[in-house]
Amino acid sequence: FADLSPALPALVLVVKRWAKANGLAKTFEHYISSYSWTVMVVYYLQVVHGLPSLHVLASKLPGVRELGHEAFDVRFVDNVADAQKVLSGKEKTRLKALNSMSLSELLHGFYKFYWEEFGWEDEVVSPRLGVREKRGSRRFSPHLEETRVRLKG
Repeated sequence: FADLSPALPALVLVVKRWAKANGLAKTFEHYISSYSWTVMVVYYLQVVHGLPSLHVLASKLPGVRELGHEAFDVRFVDNVADAQKVLSGKEKTRLKALNSMSLSELLHGFYKFYWEEFGWEDEVVSPRLGVREKRGSRRFSPHLEETRVRLKG
């Protein structure tokens, strides 16, 4: 992700330091973990600014075969050259706009997104999907309903 959005590491660092300074990064006290703050930054950049999902990009690479129903897709694009091959013109334009933003603009947007827009009760933070989904969405977990049935039975 950092190769696609060079501001990402700095934004993650600032958010984590803010969370720690405000007592919001104490996993042992049931607060959000350091890793989760990182995931939240990636998700924000995806849904608000168009940072692409590395898993979605991998599915667009030539020669990628479809996985069976029981398989879990864990592929992802791991280099910028492969990502650039499969990014659409619109995705490239959104990335260029993202990469022209200042750290302060991104930080303000991060706070605004999670304060005003994010659905804390039912939204899922998923950089794998890179789009907004509800907790019960089959797109988030296609095997969720099957798992529930097996556990009940």
